[in-house]
Amino acid sequence: MLRAPPSAPPDYLAVIRGRGQLKRSFAAAMRAVDVLVMPTVPLLAPRQADLEEPEAFLRANRLLVRNTSIANFFDLCAISLPASTDVPLPVGFMLTAPTLHDALLLSVAKAVEQVLNVN
Repeated sequence: MLRAPPSAPPDYLAVIRGRGQLKRSFAAAMRAVDVLVMPTVPLLAPRQADLEEPEAFLRANRLLVRNTSIANFFDLCAISLPASTDVPLPVGFMLTAPTLHDALLLSVAKAVEQVLNVN
């Protein structure tokens, strides 16, 4: 909200319509795959001391929520799994499936957990 400029109702409606068009295009592309796999976040969590300045916090936040925002924007279902239990830092990857394919996503996640032995 802090980053968003003020907008008039017609602009807001145009954005909502545009999002609908993007969602339909993305859904069509997702028909070719069962799940998408990507890092849950694209970098290791920053140190709290590095986030004290508001601009530094906003910059880090934009990066940290970038990948999960894809699922949120397109109304997908997603789950994050640990990439390894052998490293001391929490590093995960995200499985993302089409809207309303929760059962498929959970079955794939369970199989991946078993293969990687990270449950």
